[in-house]
Amino acid sequence: MKKILSFLLCAVLLSSWFLTAFATEGEDVIRISSLEDFLNFAENCRLDSYSRDKSFLLIADIDLSGVDFDGIPVFAGSFDGGYHSITGMKITSAGSSKGLFRYVESGAVVKNLHVEADVIPTGTRTFVGGIAGTNSGILERCSFHGNVRASEYAGGIAGINQQSGRIIGCTVSGTVSAFHFSGGITGNNEGIVTGCTNDAGINLTAQQNQIGIGDITLDNFINTESATATTDIGGIAGSSSGTILACTNRGQVGYPHMGYNVGGIVGLQSGYVADCQNYGKICGRKEVGGIAGQQEPQVIIRYDTDTLQILKVQFAVLSDLIDKAAANGDANTATIRNLIHNIEKHIAKVEESIAYLQKALEEPKFEDLQSYADALTDIRTALEGIETCLGKLWDAVGDTTADLEQDVAAITEQMAVIEEILNNADSHLGGQMFDISDQDTPEDLVSKIENCVNYGPIGADLNAGGIVGAIVFENDLDPEEDISIVGDTTLNAVGNIRSVILMCRNSGEVTAKNQRIGGIVGWLSLGLVKDCTHTGKLNNPTAHHVGGIAGESLGFIRGCKVKSVISGDGYVGGIAGSGTIVSDCFAMVELLGNEFQGGILGQAQEGYHEIEAPITGNFYLQFEDDFGAIDGISYAGKAQGLHQDAFFAQDGSNLFDKVTIRFIADGEVVQEVVLEPGSALQELPNVPEKDGYSGQWQDIDVLNFDRIFFDLQIHAEYVSYASVIRADLSDEKGRPILLLQGDFGLS
Repeated sequence: MKKILSFLLCAVLLSSWFLTAFATEGEDVIRISSLEDFLNFAENCRLDSYSRDKSFLLIADIDLSGVDFDGIPVFAGSFDGGYHSITGMKITSAGSSKGLFRYVESGAVVKNLHVEADVIPTGTRTFVGGIAGTNSGILERCSFHGNVRASEYAGGIAGINQQSGRIIGCTVSGTVSAFHFSGGITGNNEGIVTGCTNDAGINLTAQQNQIGIGDITLDNFINTESATATTDIGGIAGSSSGTILACTNRGQVGYPHMGYNVGGIVGLQSGYVADCQNYGKICGRKEVGGIAGQQEPQVIIRYDTDTLQILKVQFAVLSDLIDKAAANGDANTATIRNLIHNIEKHIAKVEESIAYLQKALEEPKFEDLQSYADALTDIRTALEGIETCLGKLWDAVGDTTADLEQDVAAITEQMAVIEEILNNADSHLGGQMFDISDQDTPEDLVSKIENCVNYGPIGADLNAGGIVGAIVFENDLDPEEDISIVGDTTLNAVGNIRSVILMCRNSGEVTAKNQRIGGIVGWLSLGLVKDCTHTGKLNNPTAHHVGGIAGESLGFIRGCKVKSVISGDGYVGGIAGSGTIVSDCFAMVELLGNEFQGGILGQAQEGYHEIEAPITGNFYLQFEDDFGAIDGISYAGKAQGLHQDAFFAQDGSNLFDKVTIRFIADGEVVQEVVLEPGSALQELPNVPEKDGYSGQWQDIDVLNFDRIFFDLQIHAEYVSYASVIRADLSDEKGRPILLLQGDFGLS
């Protein structure tokens, strides 16, 4: 009895301590325990300062079914959902920034909450999310199931995640759709999204990808690649200039042959993406990738002193010399005074024209081109006048003072300086652009995708890649938004461009019917792809520019590996369909092309980079039928074939001396089988069971498992059971003579 009493006493003391600690930690916590509490809380949040510095705790599930609820207007405190659920929410009113919370302010926290809802507003319907319309705070460990629809900026968690926003460990299921900027987690990310998972389908139907004329606004006309087509669709974010880390997409993204910039993680990416995975099927028309549809390069323009600025300084020096000469020439002839005065007028005209051109730089106008040309003509005319006056001045100073003669000599020397500047004007005018991607460092975290993996199938019409559809500049009407400018605007600028894909892997199949299909990137217009691996299939028998790493490349490809069956009509290569700079790459490929094909490149192109050895140190596995390294020809030390033992020894990795077969169901690797090249697969694993569905492995009847040389990825296909089946026999009115109710798998 004493032991029992002691135990009970300890329990009482511990519970008292727990309650005291909880009360101390949250002594100002406002508890929400009923629908009435919740609606009062929402109404109080109409005042922006109400929730600031307050903590709220949900201690019961809330059902909003049948309730006229339009979201919590603004929130600036801490809201702990206590792992409870808010269900039955349906927001259909007109407006923008719609969600459970319309605005989550900077410094606010919403966490540990599950929401089931339909957020499908009318009107402008931009910035629409399941948890928040606009997030500037922290959304942590929240989950959403339901439907989110918007015109622009739709996300399962937030319509837009602003620069101060953090979305951490959140999950989404259901559907999300918008015409522009649609993402499983957020429509647009400017902050940080980390550890999130999307299972929702994004823009899955043709109807969700058809834009009516009434849905085209000035904003989306200016800021999207095509206002009349769906753009920027991603499994995690529609677009991102911020950071996305350790996120996973399992949902299907996009619809076949519709939409630009479609990606398994992000549609349009210009920030940093790392350690992410995609298992979903990704479809679109153009710029479609397993991780990003399009990666936009970083551009930094640095302005330096231009010729006009240098001339302005030097003419000021010349003007001082003229003033000095005028002072020394006051007592001399009228001829000298007139010549000096004429030089002063010419200098004034030059300074006036320079000032006009410098001001014109601030806001140049096409219609003023003739005025700019006239200003340059005035400068040239004035300079000719100064030289003429100087010649006459030398003739007139012969009998004058030594001081004046020295002044004229100094003026002549200064004119020589100005003439030298004009003769070398090009060195301080115009500008150059340099692709510095090859100088990438770990500190560079803009326009970069690192250590990401794609397992899902990719389908597009053109510019399709296992990781990125294309690295190109966005085709919008306001490119200055994408450019960082250092210094004041001048006529002398140097631009640095960079974009990097680093240590990424693709094992998904990539298909497109037109051109530029790559195991890593479809169209590499610039940038660096380094230490990446492709093992999926590239099945594009009618397409041009198909390559194991890049379809077409004008950038850098370094240290990459490919093991794949690659088909295309022309320009088919183990590393790239066509490329400029390719080094230290290995390819074990089966090529199925008609012309311009090779184990390394279908065709080598000349690039704009000044590199002494642009193609070097590349090897492909040479089979009995040798297809050559570049357009049927091998080049020693640059791109050449090796037989099996030498190839494996030269590579030194474990990629090529084994075959990996992955069986995937619902975005999870069910089983991974590793074989020696040329071995047979003895048996197939069972398809995992799924309630209400029958399943089978896709394409199992067309695959050859007798001798396997290349990696395979086999997905489970599930079909829902039919509740009623009918007999093939019908009566005279066409009605089945037998109906059977139950659960029946379809085959």
